[in-house]
Amino acid sequence: EVVLGDGRVVIVRPDNEYSDLFYALPWSYGTLGMVVSATLKVIPCKPYIRLSYRRFDKMDNLHKALSEVSMKRDAQNALFIEALAYSVDSGVLMTGSFTDSPNPQPTDPKGTRFENISLWFKKYFYVHVEEVAAPLKGDGSDEVVEIIPLRAYYHRHTRSIFWEMPHIIPFADQVWFRYLLGWAMPPNINLIKASQTNAIRKMWMEQFAVQDMLVPISDMKDCIQLMDREFGIYPMWLCPHLVVNHSQRGLVQPSKKCPASAPWEMYVDIGIYGPPTRRPYDHTKSMRATEAYVRSKQGYQGLYAMCYMDRTEFREMFNHDLYDKCRVKYGATDKFPEMFDKTCVRPSL
Repeated sequence: EVVLGDGRVVIVRPDNEYSDLFYALPWSYGTLGMVVSATLKVIPCKPYIRLSYRRFDKMDNLHKALSEVSMKRDAQNALFIEALAYSVDSGVLMTGSFTDSPNPQPTDPKGTRFENISLWFKKYFYVHVEEVAAPLKGDGSDEVVEIIPLRAYYHRHTRSIFWEMPHIIPFADQVWFRYLLGWAMPPNINLIKASQTNAIRKMWMEQFAVQDMLVPISDMKDCIQLMDREFGIYPMWLCPHLVVNHSQRGLVQPSKKCPASAPWEMYVDIGIYGPPTRRPYDHTKSMRATEAYVRSKQGYQGLYAMCYMDRTEFREMFNHDLYDKCRVKYGATDKFPEMFDKTCVRPSL
């Protein structure tokens, strides 16, 4: 249900007269209309997640394993897939599926255990993952399995804001702080931003990187190597992202190397969050180099973050053909800002 620029409220579906708007809306950031309600397809869930950890000491092997498990599109495949790269050469692959019981099953590997990662004294999840996977062989041939409460799993990165918390409140992982003030974590990001001075805001913008880049999964290793050279921020978050080959192509579409007849192409979201360790470090230069690489691979940048592209580069990254037509057709041009103006305007320092 979308409110258009002229005030009309329309139901947008892939099979009605507003099908073009349906495919143009994703990633448009409220610049075509205001989505006020949506009907979503949901799946039944179970109270626990069976999470498997496998460690890889070679990026080629992690890349292959993540690609293989992500490309399987069947009912028996893992529903939850992510990896954390702890260096340019190593990482841990995690695959999860629903389960009814907190108890290990006969088919589970020896050592499978229940683990409530949300308890107040538990370590940050990214630290937990590295420690759990440390005893493994490093070639992906063995695994550790934990059974985690569903809510705890969904919020696995919440308490530490992925791995930003040590840089926001360095002592937030101390037992005394957790015991006394753990209930207040994580802090409200909007409150933190509102309380910053211009000098602190400028320092964070120039010495801290928070970015998500989507590239075809075949280019994952090369992109990690680039981001290692430019930023050196670890862990890196690696999350599969399905890009569907729709009949009407919106802002995000498969790359040119994806066959026209293919129903979809698998991408991977590579996320970096923290202070870069490379020296000397030029934030604008490194960001523009990364954005240029992502464009060259027909990839995409998460637009919640700082964007350093100009308008031409932005339109090269995101396919505006259908978007521009819908802006005119549905009266958005003089009612809503264009996507570039809304997402790429840098805040005043």
